[in-house]
Amino acid sequence: MQNFSIGIIVFLTSFYTYLHTLCPSVYVGDSGELITAAYTLGICHPPGYPVYCILGKIATIIFPYGNIAFRVNLVSVFSASASIFILYYIIVRFIHIDSILAFISVILFAFSRTLWSQSVEAEVYALNLFFVAITIFFLLSWRTYADDKFGKRYIYLFGLFYGLGVGNHHTMFLLAPVYIIYILVNKSKSLFTIKTIVNLFSLTMIGISTYFYILIRSLASPLINWNTPNTVNKLLMHIFRKQYGQLSPRPHTFELFVSQILAYLKFLWDEWTPFVLILLVIGIFYLIYASKRNKLNKSDIFLYVAIFVMMSFGFVWLLNFLPITQELYLVQVFFIPSYMIIAMFIALGLQCLSNITKNKLVVIFALIPILPLYSNYSENDLSKNYIAHNYGANIFKTISEKGKIFVSSDNQKFAMTYLKVVEKIRQDVSVYDETGCVFENIFGDDFKMLSRENIEIRKNSVERKIINESTTSVYHALGSNIRNFPEIISHPTGLIFQVLRQKEQPANIDYWEIYNTTGINYAALKTDYMTREVVAQYYMSMAEAFFLKGNIPETIECYKTASAIAYDVPQIHNNIGISYATKGMLEPGMEEFNIAIRLNPEYFIARTNLNITYSRFVAQQANIK
Repeated sequence: MQNFSIGIIVFLTSFYTYLHTLCPSVYVGDSGELITAAYTLGICHPPGYPVYCILGKIATIIFPYGNIAFRVNLVSVFSASASIFILYYIIVRFIHIDSILAFISVILFAFSRTLWSQSVEAEVYALNLFFVAITIFFLLSWRTYADDKFGKRYIYLFGLFYGLGVGNHHTMFLLAPVYIIYILVNKSKSLFTIKTIVNLFSLTMIGISTYFYILIRSLASPLINWNTPNTVNKLLMHIFRKQYGQLSPRPHTFELFVSQILAYLKFLWDEWTPFVLILLVIGIFYLIYASKRNKLNKSDIFLYVAIFVMMSFGFVWLLNFLPITQELYLVQVFFIPSYMIIAMFIALGLQCLSNITKNKLVVIFALIPILPLYSNYSENDLSKNYIAHNYGANIFKTISEKGKIFVSSDNQKFAMTYLKVVEKIRQDVSVYDETGCVFENIFGDDFKMLSRENIEIRKNSVERKIINESTTSVYHALGSNIRNFPEIISHPTGLIFQVLRQKEQPANIDYWEIYNTTGINYAALKTDYMTREVVAQYYMSMAEAFFLKGNIPETIECYKTASAIAYDVPQIHNNIGISYATKGMLEPGMEEFNIAIRLNPEYFIARTNLNITYSRFVAQQANIK
């Protein structure tokens, strides 16, 4: 009873913390797409995330409070809190850690930086953690009670929830070999019967069959229908992410692997603080000691260690990422399940020290969670963060009646998707997504099957036709393909650009007077990569406004501010470089291109822009001489 009471406290503590810091609306990144897909029962980017969409839709129906985005965000709150609750029970029941020490270790995990960040927005990773945690729990329960009357229920539940986990995120596939070995090692007579194996396989496939949601819903033509996977062939291409090509395009090298391992260790340092990592080391030694003394089941130890290896070093090898900020931001969330296993090892470390000191340090141990709570709170407090919502709304405010706009970046199209589809803002505006994935695909059903060269030809042809034939104003966002058209005059208009055709005049409106820029200065202090990218775009747009007024010093100052805020965002530095170069400021432009290349050595567009700008600079110097 005491363990259950403490487990409830664990759940409520994490739930309250996440709810108190929950984003009240749409957030940057994939949030707008996921919320919209859940609300409309649509199709997300590959592999589609059907389980998340179904649960998100249920959340919009059963939760009576808040806007649609807030309700879908709650899926992450419940998923993460339930994961912490399950982890507590695993540590107490199967690792035999004192309940108070287990409470301390799981709350440390609850307050860790990356898990917290994924628990306060609409994303799939908190739900993924839940499926990892609950499948571990069912396996351990089955091993413990395999020969009991109801022992089979645990292995059946494991199969069902494993299948559902695969329906939420592909990373569950990586655990399949570990789980299979664990089951075979702990085989029992009751398991290896034809009936039991067929039932286990059937329940697993029922969970995985949630991917048929994608085919069924695509045939209904939902408002968000990524890749239109309305045939079996298209469904399989969508599930297996054919759109993105090879998972790891670069070769594996020893030097790169070492840098990736160091990056992972840096993640651990940032997640847990050095003091807590000492407990991790002690816990690993105590695990070895407990194994030799038969205090823990050896197959359970294999399960914990193997999951950690697969969810850490396995992902390092599979993702084969460059240790640059942009890719580190994208891959860090994949390691959350490995941090859960680390929380188990930390519990062992606490138990070891408690045994040595005869429980004299328990009060001091209880203070440890204050460290991550204090260090991670401000970074993960999104309770007043409307940056993505206001960004999309401000873009819509800029567009004239029945206007058309071309968008390209995720932060633009996903925020606008949510506002237009869910909140029904500016239904008169036509939004064209240059990837042909989210809004109406204007480039043809075969667009994504074309070669890279033909994709550009098709895109240029279609966009030029729309611009020339439109009877209303046409706009494009920062980073749009239209900015590369030499015959097009792109006039800076607030956060976007208006395409000025023959005899067309820009609107004489001070958009910065009507924009809602609440929280920009606050958000600029955040370490979130994509939030700072959005804020930097505000300052770049302000620079364009100052330039139109002939205020060069303020123009340069705004560009410098944008560069400082997005210090590690190569796309922003490349765009600032383009802005400088188009205004004849070639040297600062080349400097920004060089920063972009230094941040991402594989950023070939920035290299091309640098070469073009350098050629202009050389010619300019020759003319001066």
